[in-house]
Amino acid sequence: MKTVHFFLNEQKSQLKFYLFRTKSLNAINFEVMSDLEEMLNLAETLPLKVFELQTNENGYVASGGDLKEFSSLLSEEQGFEMANKMASILNRIENLNCLTVASVNGAAFGGGCELLLAFDLLYATEKAQLGFTQIKFALPPGWNGMSRLINRIGYHKSLHVLLNGKILKADEAKQLGIITELFDSEALIDEQIQYFTSIPNEVIFSIRENARLFKNHSNQDELKKEELKRFAKAWGSEEHHNAVERFFKSRE
Repeated sequence: MKTVHFFLNEQKSQLKFYLFRTKSLNAINFEVMSDLEEMLNLAETLPLKVFELQTNENGYVASGGDLKEFSSLLSEEQGFEMANKMASILNRIENLNCLTVASVNGAAFGGGCELLLAFDLLYATEKAQLGFTQIKFALPPGWNGMSRLINRIGYHKSLHVLLNGKILKADEAKQLGIITELFDSEALIDEQIQYFTSIPNEVIFSIRENARLFKNHSNQDELKKEELKRFAKAWGSEEHHNAVERFFKSRE
């Protein structure tokens, strides 16, 4: 069974998807990565106006990277290979020629928050909970989440969020600027997104690309590469391995 479920409307202008690993709280593993790549292979060929990530019915967008699977990757090189694979997927989402929207009606932790940051707009309800919890495992963000968080909310706020690793309620995340807008219900988010599908493709493309040019006035590719290297070094460290071991023991 596919770990990514997606739905394409008749006009091929809107693609919605959510992660489907209910027992693992939608943790991202290599199978999820492969299914995301397969979906993106299709999305990149379509005249999409909106590409939308939704929350699974289990109340999770994604609980982060799959520690159970990834804990077998012990070296810095293995950590880099895993991180680089997911970072490449997030770059592809970021570079789609359409508006990208994350619709959050539940929880996203660790790498799940990094997934959200790859989207242009992050809409949420009061049920949203966001946790940049990587520090609990002696890690910085591994999928270029730090670069994107700093771009979104600035240097000082990003340091505060990442070093504390606390779970942010929806209103806290909105106040920080992580969440774009809060809505009273998923239905109202859908209504907003349906409005976007009524806008001509060329208008969406023009506004989005001009905004991205102003945001990315300097080339950030080298910064993203350096971020991955630092994550890989932390991944191969004894501190990280001990933190993962403590986590699994706490669940016994």
